[in-house]
Amino acid sequence: MKKLFLFTLLICLGAFASFAQKGNKERIKVHSKALEGNLIGDSADRDVTVYLDLPVQNGEPRQDVINKIIANRTLNFVDQYILNLKKLKAIGMDAGLQDRSISNATKTLHEILDSYQIDHVYESYEGDHLNRIAE
Repeated sequence: MKKLFLFTLLICLGAFASFAQKGNKERIKVHSKALEGNLIGDSADRDVTVYLDLPVQNGEPRQDVINKIIANRTLNFVDQYILNLKKLKAIGMDAGLQDRSISNATKTLHEILDSYQIDHVYESYEGDHLNRIAE
């Protein structure tokens, strides 16, 4: 029985691995302000592999990917999950005012949760997505 289970598991993992390889894989360099001057000497600049379809390719927008991003935005699904959100013990969110897309979406989510009388903490602050990470 154990051999059958392991065999099935290996088949599933193999199928998953081949599925995962069909997506876009791109190597990019990222900089993390949070790692600047860290005590263990990790580089703040890292090469990372990104396993997702980026919305821009060769400087041109990819409308198929942009459409998927828009269709799967959190705000499109909030109303479906209100009962589950009410079960949570804590919800907290914050966003920098200069990070317009995240700030606007977070404020809208705050307003939706308020309209359903769901307890949560919402905070907005001066700044963008990265400038306060090291604080």
